[in-house]
Amino acid sequence: MIVMDYALNIYQRVQDRSTYNKKILDYGKSAFKGIIIAFAVILLYVLADFIYFNNQLLFADYIDTIKTYIVGFSICLYLTLIFIFYKNLKTRKTVDFILLLSPYLLMLLITMLVARNIPRIIDFVYVFFGMIIIYFRFKENSFVYRRKYICYFFLFFTFFSYPYLYQNINFNYNKSKDEVVAVTGKFNFTIYDINENKFKLSDFKSKTVCVDMWSSTCGGCIRSMPDFEKLNIHFKNNSDYKIISLFCPMKEHETYEWFKNYIKEDFNYNIDYYYINKEDFKNLGIYQFPEFLLLNKSNSIVYRGLVTYNQSIYDNIYEKLEKINSN
Repeated sequence: MIVMDYALNIYQRVQDRSTYNKKILDYGKSAFKGIIIAFAVILLYVLADFIYFNNQLLFADYIDTIKTYIVGFSICLYLTLIFIFYKNLKTRKTVDFILLLSPYLLMLLITMLVARNIPRIIDFVYVFFGMIIIYFRFKENSFVYRRKYICYFFLFFTFFSYPYLYQNINFNYNKSKDEVVAVTGKFNFTIYDINENKFKLSDFKSKTVCVDMWSSTCGGCIRSMPDFEKLNIHFKNNSDYKIISLFCPMKEHETYEWFKNYIKEDFNYNIDYYYINKEDFKNLGIYQFPEFLLLNKSNSIVYRGLVTYNQSIYDNIYEKLEKINSN
């Protein structure tokens, strides 16, 4: 009997060990599948970047919008792969679900910590709600289980809503704060138009003024010239507004005469271009471009920082100027 009990005890231990090893193996498989899912999403990013890098001229005017749709699609791809892999699991335990999610969520977290200027928290929000929907999709008698179309609706909603939400959050995250500063001292600078007419910023008092400060070294400023032209045309015939494109010299050779030739040769836009002397510009203490100054009718700066021309984004430049003018 003692021998029999001892043998049974050893057999039970072997069985327990075998079961434990099987669990570890199953969890390892789930984690490996999670890595495959994360790799597939990363591969999508790499391919999209490769396509963009080799077709920059083709996509230049739409790249900001295209990028957000790519990210929205990658979230949909991620949730779809999670759904497929989780559906094909035999047990569908909670720990398996967590292991499937973890690699990509870890990658998101690292991205968020490294690139803090990119509001990736919105990705977490979409993934979080998608995760809940998928998890309860396989729970009998749950709200989602009885309404399977919710999964498809959420993917559709994610793809089309993500670009709009991201662009709004990104702009409001990066833009500068409003400032109320009277145009006196250094900000009442002198500017020159291409016809050698001389103005002070305070000469435009009683108008709502938009000053776009840019330089020849700012590629983004130059690429946005067509958008600024549309802005200028939109307000040009309205005497309540003054739209100024102010060139800021960053190099010694960028004199007023050089500026006139530069505009004449390279910028065939319906824009009112102006020039500020290098010393006057230095005194402003502005070190990044583009930089916008928005002034109210009392000739006070009410906003200084970035703007967006995209009218689907809240607080875009059109809305801001009309709001300032109405106040």
